[in-house]
Amino acid sequence: INDTTIYDLEAGTNYLFYVIARRSPLNPNAYVTSNGVRFETTHGVYPEYIHADYGTVGEGDHPEVRFSIDSIAEPESYRLMRSADYNGTYDTIASPDPVNYEISYTDPDVNAAAQPWYYKLAAINSCNVAITLSENIAGTIHLNAILDNGSCHLNWTGYQNWPAGVESYTIERSLNESEFSELAQTVTTQYIDGSLNDLTNQSFGNRVCYRITAIEAPGDPHSTESASSTSNTQCINLPVNITFEYDAFVPGLDGFEGFGPSMDFLPSFFEFKIYNRSGSLVFESRDPENPRWDGRYRNGNFVPQGVYRYQLQYEDEPGNRQVIHGRVTVVRQ
Repeated sequence: INDTTIYDLEAGTNYLFYVIARRSPLNPNAYVTSNGVRFETTHGVYPEYIHADYGTVGEGDHPEVRFSIDSIAEPESYRLMRSADYNGTYDTIASPDPVNYEISYTDPDVNAAAQPWYYKLAAINSCNVAITLSENIAGTIHLNAILDNGSCHLNWTGYQNWPAGVESYTIERSLNESEFSELAQTVTTQYIDGSLNDLTNQSFGNRVCYRITAIEAPGDPHSTESASSTSNTQCINLPVNITFEYDAFVPGLDGFEGFGPSMDFLPSFFEFKIYNRSGSLVFESRDPENPRWDGRYRNGNFVPQGVYRYQLQYEDEPGNRQVIHGRVTVVRQ
């Protein structure tokens, strides 16, 4: 034969391999020798395990992953691989070095707010061959939020591959850039926030943001502390809550504060006008904090009984001009 495999090489040893071809066992001095090939075994001990501790969404929506490595390991190098499909092909993206038998890596090249990403780690020998592959996969959670008739429907990709699974998912919410606070906990991968109609009566603004944090269930053989994984942050803009309390009023009544819009935000542009039936302007306000009409002309006299047309123009948070038209009836005692 002209090939063979040699096992049980010693670590940290220089070897010289060559082949001797003998003419005949009866004539041991008749032989030829091949060229020599030198080989150095640089590995000490291969890791018995590589464990994916977690994957999470970090700053700038970049995935962050951490792997724990068997503390007896002395491999040559490591290869980090990434895939957009849990069961798909994983491509090498980096060769990170361990620190205290851990590898932490932030992936600068992908956006975890667009989709989930999955990672494996392999120990590589001096022949550039993977000798130990991570026993599980580190992935990120991707959250979607859909506003539907006053409720927000949340759904997300579940965290996969922790040894004992996920203990629970914590849903957190932020109102108009405030700090996140816990909204609920669930063991499923979906949740409906049905409290948004109540929020429109508050003056926090109309931007609501959500994020999900998965908590690892107890039972990880390589850690005494449960890991966690936080999703991307998903935000929605609630419909602007603008209401007109009256469709008719009597001017001059005690306690009547005037007719105008009630808004849960202060627009950068605001213009509220009242016209009579002939189209003449009888009232105008450009102050969103004081938009009320008391039923008088600008000279201070009460207007006649009748139907009046109003027009509200404002700028919403994305910067678009909006217009609302309507009618109100003035009733004289």
